[in-house]
Amino acid sequence: LTRNQMTVTNLWSGEKMCSAFQSNNDEQTMEKFSINASGMREMIDIAALNCRVKFDRTDVPFNQRTILGDATETGLSRFAGRHIPTDYDAHVKNHPKVFEVPFTSTNKWALVILDKPHASGVLTSYIKGAPERVLSKCTTYLKDGQMVPITDQFKEDYNEAYDYMASRGHRVIACAQYLLPGDQYPVDYPFSRTDDQYPITEYCFVGLVSLEDPPKHGVREAIGTLRLAGIKVMMVTGDHPKKAEAIACKINLILGDTRKTLVKKTGRTIEEIYEDEFSAVVVHGDDIDNLQGWQWDQSSFSCGLCTSSGTYHRSVRAVVSVMTLCRY
Repeated sequence: LTRNQMTVTNLWSGEKMCSAFQSNNDEQTMEKFSINASGMREMIDIAALNCRVKFDRTDVPFNQRTILGDATETGLSRFAGRHIPTDYDAHVKNHPKVFEVPFTSTNKWALVILDKPHASGVLTSYIKGAPERVLSKCTTYLKDGQMVPITDQFKEDYNEAYDYMASRGHRVIACAQYLLPGDQYPVDYPFSRTDDQYPITEYCFVGLVSLEDPPKHGVREAIGTLRLAGIKVMMVTGDHPKKAEAIACKINLILGDTRKTLVKKTGRTIEEIYEDEFSAVVVHGDDIDNLQGWQWDQSSFSCGLCTSSGTYHRSVRAVVSVMTLCRY
């Protein structure tokens, strides 16, 4: 449905939002990206160093290269390459990987430990991935160079920033770091994936970064043509529900209100919204396994079903359930 061409749009760190480029969708008072703003150097380092992309060639300047890899990492690397103060290749070479846990659809995060000295040790761990997964591993957050304990107020600010990004149909990635203490993690520490012999808690939350992936040309028209032919169009995605809903609206998959959008519009509670008042349904991946047959039936006959699935098996379950109900 989208072009698979990710571009960094916004960054949030130190409880402040900034824009990576001028956009009509952003508030006029929003600050522009600055490498000197709170947490931005760390965000750039995480984007560049916790990364598995390759290049078609390295004998030309960074901005002339074709980046080979996952669309999200490509977008992050392209953004980092424009803002690293020194040479990109030299920066990566100066901080070699000591240990790595790649991203999977199960863990939804990627972790890397680097030979990157700091005040209390020689190793630094970076983690990036699904915001809710990354935040759960953090006890502090970075603000103006200081590690501050995570509070309820911070979580409210985090949720507001997350909603701002996701509601625009952008992919949201969270970043965190752990400056490994030298007395606990010497340079020859035996990290291992087989027995979880690596740090996975006590991280410091650095920030959120959003990336935009515009819809492919012709998708809206194709959906309209299918509707005219009497075909019901549904979407199964692994994205966050807010992002999934925003994309569904952009491509005209969702034309009406969902129960949650009616709550915002009317000020009523979700229990006060009746079934015949909304015409689109967004089902979260965590709820798929618990849906009863009548609930699938109700969802499948709404004007738009946008299912956000957390894992591959949930996506398969969603597709199979819908096909069974529609007797394909």
